[in-house]
Amino acid sequence: MIAISFLIVLISILITGYIVYRKENKKLSASNEKYIKFRSMYLMMEKWFECKQSKGNISEYILMNNWSKIAIYGCGDIGRLLYNELSGTDVTVVCGIDKNSKIEFPVDILSPDEFSEDVDAIIVTSIAYFYDVENKLKEKTKAKIVSLEDLVYEYAY
Repeated sequence: MIAISFLIVLISILITGYIVYRKENKKLSASNEKYIKFRSMYLMMEKWFECKQSKGNISEYILMNNWSKIAIYGCGDIGRLLYNELSGTDVTVVCGIDKNSKIEFPVDILSPDEFSEDVDAIIVTSIAYFYDVENKLKEKTKAKIVSLEDLVYEYAY
C-alpha cells in the first residue's frame, strides 16, 4: 500500500513538473521570438541609417525599381519613419495599410481588407510578419509587395 501511495505521489510530481516546464518553455519561446523580432528591426534600422548617410534617401532605390506610387503596410513607428523619408521626393505614398486604422498617420489608413488602391508597390514595415502580409495582400493586388528589410539590404549592397 505504501508503494502505491509513493508511486501516485511520484507520478503527480512528475506531471506537475512537466506542466510547469511546458509553461516556462512557452514563456521562453515567446521571449526569444520577441528578441529575434526586435533584433531584426534594429539591424535593419542600423543599415537604413548607414545607407542614408552614405548613399542618400531610399527613395532613389524605390524609383530605380519604377515604383512611384506606393502604399506603406504597417503605420507604426517604422511606417512613419518611412513616410517621412519619402516626403518631398518623387515617390508618392498613396495610403497606409494597417489592421489598426485609428493610428495617426499622414495619409489615409486602410485595413488590409479595405485596400484596393492602384499602386506600384506595397512596402511592408512589419518585417516579422512579412510572409503573412504578403500572402494576404497578393490576393488583392498586382502591385509588388516588398519587405522594408529586403529593400534596405538591397539598397545597401
